[in-house]
Amino acid sequence: MTKSYTHYFAFLIAFIAVILIALTFVQQTSIIPVNTEALVKNMTVAISALPLIVLIYASALGYNRLFSFLLSKLRLHTTNTISIPFTLQIVTGLGFIALTTYILAAFGLLTQSIAYIFLIVGVIPLLFKRPAKPKIPNYLALLSAPAIGALLVAATCPPGTLWQIEAFGYDVTSYHLQIPNEWLQNGQMSGLTHNVYSFLPSLGESLYYLVGTLNNSVITSIYTIQLFHASFAILTAALLATAIRPYTGRMYALIATAIFITTPWVLITASLAYNEMFMTAFGSAAFALVLRQPLSHQYHKSTLLAIGFFLGLATLAKPTAGFFFAIPIGLIILIPYLHPRFAKNNGQTKICLKSASIVAITGILTLSPYLIRNTIWTGNPVFPFATATFGQAHWGTVSDNSPDLNERWERGHSLAMSSDSYLTALNRQFITNRGYGSWSGTPTPPEKNNIARFTVENGVPLLTILLFAACILSLSSSQTRRPAITLLLLLLCQFLFWSLGTHLQSRFLIPTLIPISLIIALGFSRLHRITYHRMAYIAPLTASIVILMLFATQAMTLWSQTTKVKDETGRMVKVPPYYITGYYDFTSINSELYPNHVLNNLPSDSHVLLIADNASLLFIKPEITYNTAFDINPLGELMRKYNNDPIQITSALKSQGITHIYVHHPEIKRLQETYGFDPAVNEQSITKVAQQAKWTIVTNTPIYTLYKIQ
Repeated sequence: MTKSYTHYFAFLIAFIAVILIALTFVQQTSIIPVNTEALVKNMTVAISALPLIVLIYASALGYNRLFSFLLSKLRLHTTNTISIPFTLQIVTGLGFIALTTYILAAFGLLTQSIAYIFLIVGVIPLLFKRPAKPKIPNYLALLSAPAIGALLVAATCPPGTLWQIEAFGYDVTSYHLQIPNEWLQNGQMSGLTHNVYSFLPSLGESLYYLVGTLNNSVITSIYTIQLFHASFAILTAALLATAIRPYTGRMYALIATAIFITTPWVLITASLAYNEMFMTAFGSAAFALVLRQPLSHQYHKSTLLAIGFFLGLATLAKPTAGFFFAIPIGLIILIPYLHPRFAKNNGQTKICLKSASIVAITGILTLSPYLIRNTIWTGNPVFPFATATFGQAHWGTVSDNSPDLNERWERGHSLAMSSDSYLTALNRQFITNRGYGSWSGTPTPPEKNNIARFTVENGVPLLTILLFAACILSLSSSQTRRPAITLLLLLLCQFLFWSLGTHLQSRFLIPTLIPISLIIALGFSRLHRITYHRMAYIAPLTASIVILMLFATQAMTLWSQTTKVKDETGRMVKVPPYYITGYYDFTSINSELYPNHVLNNLPSDSHVLLIADNASLLFIKPEITYNTAFDINPLGELMRKYNNDPIQITSALKSQGITHIYVHHPEIKRLQETYGFDPAVNEQSITKVAQQAKWTIVTNTPIYTLYKIQ
């Protein structure tokens, strides 16, 4: 065995060991296990999801190698596969798989057999390629291992049990997984007029549809899906090292990896079946190509095509990526000073314009499946946006005197300033926010508009202090000044969009972690150069302490965000993570191992109309009819159509096969006070119709009322 292989396997063993130690510490809240069974369960759930995730990644690598070979034969590629960083090979293949899955799903062709054939075909090119000789690893990479351990704990907690700040995964069970679950049942990606979120680009949801198709169920694939999304956080972190390595060297490029993946907000969003990490991975890939390119003479056409492709994919994953990544990166390409081989001549401006045009056209072409799909579905290529210009789709079919759904959407998704000023919001939501690594802090006052806030804020701004110090160090050297200015321009554009085009919520600033992590890596690299001859240990030691502090914040954040249960005295207390990791067995027929919902106790042939509560859609077994807060309320439409006549309303409900009505009282009140709720549907009108039509009350509590239609 050669020296490189010896070092590689030694590093691999150490890396896995640190992950397991961190996993134990985060899950058990102690280095010494207090519940071995839960620890084994955590590892079992993670390992059982591994084969499918490895298949997708292997297929991605194989497809990339196949296309690189074909492009080189067509002379559209100037370099061979080996010269392309491994992370960029992986993300390119994943982009192809994602876009192909999207198109297959839209045409109703994504069956289980086709999905497996598609992925296995991608693996075949790997059989004809000898693996590259492993490089001697840098042990600073171990700094990222603890965060991966924490991620393995969080991603094996079922939705509804973790992350209070994200309403315990409300968006997962009502949107991100519920939509692909309905697609799988329908056999095709389709627009759902009762769930307006299905009209968003939904690249991430199509990938969840793929995983659900491979396992023949979205629900039984929940842990695999969460771990798959978590893997994109690791991929993003690795891409950051790829991006900044030409300026920092291998050692300090790994600081960017560790900073990103150890930030608490990354742990939160990556462990849920969200779409943030798809956005950051593809956005980081695009920016890596931009940042690495100045080392060559000029942007090659294939590089520009790849940048546009990645930016299109990032926007397909999450539309705000267009503002957080696509527009700023386009601006960076347009600025001659930031262009490769900067020269003060007229030709440089022309090159910049041509380069930006190629990127823009490629990005739009990558987005075209979504634009065409939505045009066919609704006539509006970007519905539910631009409804005044392109049309309101099914929102325009509501009856007379019905609520303005477009206005409600705007109220829920446009800028909603809190009572705070912008600077106060920036301080609370980013600078001193626990999600961005702040230490300690004060209790957060309640607020209706920006509810996604931690219980403690205004702590010591660790990440912001690092950022300012790194800026000073990076800008002080001609070697790092240009990439630092490029990164600061990206960061400035992102903060501007956050301030002008979002709810000013903390989670929406996750894209800023890309330039922030890279700037901090530049700063540590510069610190190393300054102190190397006198105190060579200063930079790596400081970096290690900072990362461990961030990891401690991650662990404390997770421990404070678990669900509550009653203790022996009847008080509600937060449970330790080992109580909830792998808590539900979604493949079991044992009802005790499945999320409990009152509607699951109804006869299997029941059909329930849900009023207001969509929190656990994914876990409701009987047939349901529901609508989001931004869609037509079926009961409200019937009340208007029949002028509140209880007999006709009941007859119409029966004709739709509905047997029960489930009314969630607190949620009706919340929606009335925030986004808005159908004015025809309220406590009084429901009670009046129920009494006059003689609906039977099955269950009545302060939280909900369940009626049976007679």
